[in-house]
Amino acid sequence: MAYNSGFLTYVVLLSLVMALGIWFTYLRKKILLNTILLSVAVFLIGYSSYSMVVIRSLANPPMNQNSPDNVFSLLDYLNREQYGNHPLFYGQYYNAPEKQRVETTPIYAKLNDRYEIVQRKVKIKYDSRFYTFFPRMYSDAPSHVEIYKAYGDITGRPVMVVEDDNEEGSILYKPTFFENMRFFINYQLGHMYWRYFMWNFAGRQNDIQADGGILNGNWISGIPIFDAPRIGPQRNIPEHFKNDAGRNRYFMLPLILGLFGLFWQMQRDVKYFWVVMTLFFMTGIAIVIYLNQTPLQPRERDYAYAGSFYAFAIWIGLGVAAIYDILSRKIPAKAAAVFTLLCALSAPVIMAQQNWRDHDRSGRYTARDVAFNYLNSCAPNAILSTVGDNDTFPLWYLQEVEGIRTDVRVVNLMLLNADWYINQMKQAVYDSPPLPVTLPHEKYIRGTREFVYALNYYQDTIPLRNALHFIGSDDPNTKLLLESDVELNYIITRNFSIPVDTEKVISNGTVKPEDAALMIDTMFFRLPSSSLTKGEWMVLEIIASNNWERPVYWTSCRHSGTLGLDDYLQLEGLTYKLVPIKTSSESILNTGRIDSDTLYERLMNIFIWEGINNPNVWLDSHHLRTLSVVRARHAYTRLAMQLLDENKTERASEVLNKALELFPASKVRYDFYSLFQAEALYQAEMTDIANAELIGYADILLSEIAYYYSLPPVFFDSVQQQAELNVELLQRIIEISEEFGQMQIGEYIAKILSESRR
Repeated sequence: MAYNSGFLTYVVLLSLVMALGIWFTYLRKKILLNTILLSVAVFLIGYSSYSMVVIRSLANPPMNQNSPDNVFSLLDYLNREQYGNHPLFYGQYYNAPEKQRVETTPIYAKLNDRYEIVQRKVKIKYDSRFYTFFPRMYSDAPSHVEIYKAYGDITGRPVMVVEDDNEEGSILYKPTFFENMRFFINYQLGHMYWRYFMWNFAGRQNDIQADGGILNGNWISGIPIFDAPRIGPQRNIPEHFKNDAGRNRYFMLPLILGLFGLFWQMQRDVKYFWVVMTLFFMTGIAIVIYLNQTPLQPRERDYAYAGSFYAFAIWIGLGVAAIYDILSRKIPAKAAAVFTLLCALSAPVIMAQQNWRDHDRSGRYTARDVAFNYLNSCAPNAILSTVGDNDTFPLWYLQEVEGIRTDVRVVNLMLLNADWYINQMKQAVYDSPPLPVTLPHEKYIRGTREFVYALNYYQDTIPLRNALHFIGSDDPNTKLLLESDVELNYIITRNFSIPVDTEKVISNGTVKPEDAALMIDTMFFRLPSSSLTKGEWMVLEIIASNNWERPVYWTSCRHSGTLGLDDYLQLEGLTYKLVPIKTSSESILNTGRIDSDTLYERLMNIFIWEGINNPNVWLDSHHLRTLSVVRARHAYTRLAMQLLDENKTERASEVLNKALELFPASKVRYDFYSLFQAEALYQAEMTDIANAELIGYADILLSEIAYYYSLPPVFFDSVQQQAELNVELLQRIIEISEEFGQMQIGEYIAKILSESRR
């Protein structure tokens, strides 16, 4: 039957059954059954609002996540299939030996106007001895296991496991249920819920994401008796820690008011107390249980529990009534009212005073500016590969809302592993033509060529285009057949070549005419890994099919590096362009050659950094981290060093002064890249400024070290690694200063460091 016929039949039959059922039960006066059917009908009407998702997807907008334009992709969208699933009430521990993989539910996709089974979900069966009720520690990722052991204090129970009848076997230590619950209480409840709860009603240390330890993301109250036992004495913390974004101390006033209201309502009206308590529990702890989150979430998840914080706010309101009720029995009503008013105002006043600075976002345009600078780091009609959400969404905003650089095609490398996204890349968007992907949909449909293995059978180099033809072939001879009759796609070498149309790259501006002598006619590169994801080999497909028609860029050289292309990059702002000029790099910090004229024009005349150096604009840790990740300060330093190599000292000084003006240490804290900036300042003979920068950085590191070594041993363990890193940075500062004859800096650091470690 025709595509969507089953869905339409289902909708018609469901509507008829519901209508006839409601009509029949009404006529026969079946009140209960009629009420049930009406309730289901209202539920379906409400659920029909999801039809907007399908309608929007069918309109094929530029941003069409998951492309939910049919019932199966809509189901994946609603079930959040891309995030996987996890056990809830019964499942395995993290070290459970795998016994069997079983294919289960079919996965359908639209292919040739039909629903075709393209894959089946796989269920893993584990050793039955490693299953437990209410599993909280189930992920086998090594970083997750470390957190399980730390928060669960796991010693485990020995279990003999034999992988093969011919082997002796080994002993695995299965966590006990008590250890499982200890992790649940300490981490999933304590770290991932009660910590957030206390942020809102007691206070917050800072807005830096926490994975444990005493330095970041903890709750504080401002009352030493409550804070010092958990995160160490706060009296000696460095001044810049006191000014951290998100450092809010409420002295537990909102919490105390809420507890007053909770117990007062429990005593006065137990029925409505349980109504609020149910709301509080179901939007808080119940969500913790249901989500069963793994450790090391990509961001803080406090927003997931906002409902329970609203519920507690009800008790805060009742707390005011409780105070008046208690006081009015002891003192005159007017006096009780005045005192109650003072108590009621204390919490919002202290919260406003503490929160205003870091909640005031006026003048903060870092996300937009970085996106603008990314897009304007690209030549016309460019293909720009981005990494994740923070790299991509601001660019989409600028193109969609402000119409800026709509000629640039933004390619999210994470999404490029999905067939629906590859389909969207094959369509024209804004002023950008389709990407040159020549493969038909069935070659990369979900479940097909998810990984391609790069083997070392053949050491010689083969043309990339030939390798991609081999990957895309359906000939059985181009597959590896495993014992389980599973076919794997592969290529027999990691060494590839890409021919260069030298006339074309000159004519379209990929390479300047004056750099023509530096070009090579064939690019040779080697894959650093033994496998390619679908997104990675799709990038190679785009490069090969593009044939130098459009300039190709990356926002991060880390991702061009996974393809072995780092030696063919050119830094052009905040992005790296693929060019047929080989430039070997010693590290990720100096990847790519530099065309100083192009980079100077963009950094000095085109880029915008609005509000970053404005003392009245507050930058939180996320904005500061963004500036570090995109290496904003380092881009200016690299340009200055290139200009110095070209004996353009005056221009180099301009660039360095511009960077100091845009990213002052008072707003954008010193970091590892500041050391390279200091070296450039010395080379540009800006010695006094370089000294001031190094001493300023050293003072911060020294103040932190003094704080770390003032902590009791029980707390020092969690900061020891940071203290050692600070010492290494100080040593590097001494080396740089001595290299340029500034011995007094090293003597200054050595003196203060020895005093702080006594």
